[in-house]
Amino acid sequence: MKISGNAEFREAEIGKDARFNGAQIDGHISFDRAKIGGRALFDGAKIGRDIGFDRAEVSRRAVFDRAHIGGDARFDRAKMAGRAVFNRVEIGGNAGFYGAQIGGFLSFDHADVAGDAVFDRTKVSGDAWLRGTKTGGHLSFLGAEFERTATIGPLVCAGTLTLSEAAFGAAVTIEAATPFVHCRRTLWTSTAALRLRYAAVDLSDAVLRSPVSVTAHAQPLTVLGQQMPEPGLHDPGVRAVSLRGADAAHLVLTDVDLTHCRFAGTIHLDQLRLEGRCLLPAAPRGLHWHRLRPVRWTPRRTLAEEQHWRAARHAAADGWMPAPDRAGVLEPAALAPVYRQLRKAFEYGKNEPGAADFYYGEMEMRRHNPDTPRAERCLLTAYWALSGYGLRASRALSWLLTAMTATAGWRGRSLTSHEVIVQSIASTTTRTGCASWPSWTPTPTRSESPSMTRRWRPCH
Repeated sequence: MKISGNAEFREAEIGKDARFNGAQIDGHISFDRAKIGGRALFDGAKIGRDIGFDRAEVSRRAVFDRAHIGGDARFDRAKMAGRAVFNRVEIGGNAGFYGAQIGGFLSFDHADVAGDAVFDRTKVSGDAWLRGTKTGGHLSFLGAEFERTATIGPLVCAGTLTLSEAAFGAAVTIEAATPFVHCRRTLWTSTAALRLRYAAVDLSDAVLRSPVSVTAHAQPLTVLGQQMPEPGLHDPGVRAVSLRGADAAHLVLTDVDLTHCRFAGTIHLDQLRLEGRCLLPAAPRGLHWHRLRPVRWTPRRTLAEEQHWRAARHAAADGWMPAPDRAGVLEPAALAPVYRQLRKAFEYGKNEPGAADFYYGEMEMRRHNPDTPRAERCLLTAYWALSGYGLRASRALSWLLTAMTATAGWRGRSLTSHEVIVQSIASTTTRTGCASWPSWTPTPTRSESPSMTRRWRPCH
């Protein structure tokens, strides 16, 4: 079948199949609001311009395998009682399935869409497959419903992959190379595995009722043993942007960059699992000047929210990361519980050394919180200055040596390094109350070390 112009079937009622297999249509073809009692068959069809099925009803399946569409493909609010098959379809413009209802499965394998592919509010009653799919623009599933298993990817999306407000009723696997992934208010009823490349992931207000993992895919995506091209994408690492409002009880992040992630407001943050190499922003290194005095920050991992607060606080904010535009800056009172919950998450994962930085951050936020009682703030300041909240042994040792030197100077003479050790031993007392009294006997030659004997005072 060959049509040199346009083909109009708007509001047509076709009792049987609409067969256009291998058809060549130079213009556009429209089935808007049409009713097809059988199948819609466009296998291998070549359409020079647009194809329209807006609000069309197909009683059985719709097949567009290997079809070539030069313009847009519009299936907004279309109803397909059977399966919808678009394997290896080539669309020169945008593909729109807004509000479409598919009674069977959806197969979009190896489809190539030059523009955007929009499945907003689409409802798929069967399985869904989008393997080997490529889009030159955005790929959106905003508010879509998947009642059964969905396999989205491997795919390459040059724009944003939107899963916000989508509902997944069964297990889902998503493998995508894309710069942005939005999962705001997404409902994950069953298990989900997100294996991503290049992506900045936003999980704000997501609802996780089963385990959900977000993993950085180290190797290029492959389909049928062939590597998928990833043009225009740089830095294959995965970054988390926000977990605000999400329930982290079932969330696992693996090899995800958390440098810019906002944790405040996350539910069950103490149950979050971080595996692999999950980076957090570090305190600035080196010396910085504030009011003509040097300032050196303690090396530790921090949260993005603390970085924003310190950057907005005073001029000694060199090296601290400022908050993005239109992003609020949280106060220490809101950040102390966040540090506390992350510390618990690390301790629960048997990573006590990793939890130390979060304990330090929690104490820092308590010390800087203006609502903390004055006496407690003074104690915290002393605790910080003397030992770094019990986490900086070098600071405590420096104070100990300083105190010993000052004590020796008060007695009228300075002590040598060996005598400092002797005096330290002299201050020890056994559990039974016996005190040790060392005596110092220097040797006459330089080659021999000074000798020391220890006498014990009887216990009374």
